[in-house]
Amino acid sequence: MPFERPKRKERMYQMLDIEIKSRHLQYKLTLQTKLTIIRGMSGVGKTTFRDLAGSTAKNVKKKISDPAYDFVVVQNNRWNEEIEDNLERKKIFIIDDLGVCCSKLFAELVKRDKNNFYIIVTRDEDCWGTNLLPIELSSVMQMRTSGKCHWLEPWYTYSNIPIKQGVMLITEDKKSGYRFFKSLNANVISSDGKDKCIDLISTYKRDALLLVDTAALGGIFDMLLEAADAAKVTLYICSSYKSFEYMLLRSHMFDLDFNTLPNNILCSEISLERIATRILREETKGTPYSYTKSGNVDCFIKDCCPKRLTSACDKRNVGDKISFLFKDTEFESLISYICGRKL
Repeated sequence: MPFERPKRKERMYQMLDIEIKSRHLQYKLTLQTKLTIIRGMSGVGKTTFRDLAGSTAKNVKKKISDPAYDFVVVQNNRWNEEIEDNLERKKIFIIDDLGVCCSKLFAELVKRDKNNFYIIVTRDEDCWGTNLLPIELSSVMQMRTSGKCHWLEPWYTYSNIPIKQGVMLITEDKKSGYRFFKSLNANVISSDGKDKCIDLISTYKRDALLLVDTAALGGIFDMLLEAADAAKVTLYICSSYKSFEYMLLRSHMFDLDFNTLPNNILCSEISLERIATRILREETKGTPYSYTKSGNVDCFIKDCCPKRLTSACDKRNVGDKISFLFKDTEFESLISYICGRKL
């Protein structure tokens, strides 16, 4: 029986685009999340970008897609004052000091901040690994250059290879996400947090599919890869899986467009995972399928109740619920693998 899918709800979100030009150089960057990490060895233009962003020279032209924003190049000796003084404004902070960024005070200020973007410049040899802030994996970038042009590309790349049969299925979730995946495959285990995935990999020494929030994985991903290398195992990660709540919002139950986010939402929470959780709660509040982190996820797993029992439900569908949610989405292959069947 055909599925009755709701029409896609498009939201006109806007990422923050940056362009800086001097007589001999051009930088074009897009900030997709509140925190952007620029890694890489010296000599690729990171420091020059910082200097041009802070320059007041007439021959330096700066363009930001949202003109309400401007740059603040943070001075290391008074960084906390500069951030605190601008928490209620619209700024793009550029920080070139890893010691600052790995401090508890910096993490607390960024979590309080509801308005600003942060660009953290660091070198490849620096040990960028922190649990203090959730860093989106796709927001860890590297500077690329060709002639006068400079741009950003992802630091981590993915190989599109099929997942082997019999790998460990690990979710960092222990509540709603765990219950959801466990209902699809009894072999799913919980690490009870992304940090403990490292311990499981080191202990079991088996290839694993990680159902972890890539929206918060960037700060520890190097350590995760080092653990996999030491254990001589392969890790599989779905790059589209930002978080469990993100996946539900991208399903056909909601069909929300997360390609870009408005600046006021993008900066309102510390991570995309928290943004997705907030939106999902707002979208489902007062409905039969109301969502909470520790709540019941039956409406996202089980086939819908008879219509006479769900007359107030505007998401009711006919047919297999999992296929209805994820067929023809970026998660179809992932869910099919976990279920052990085609959707």
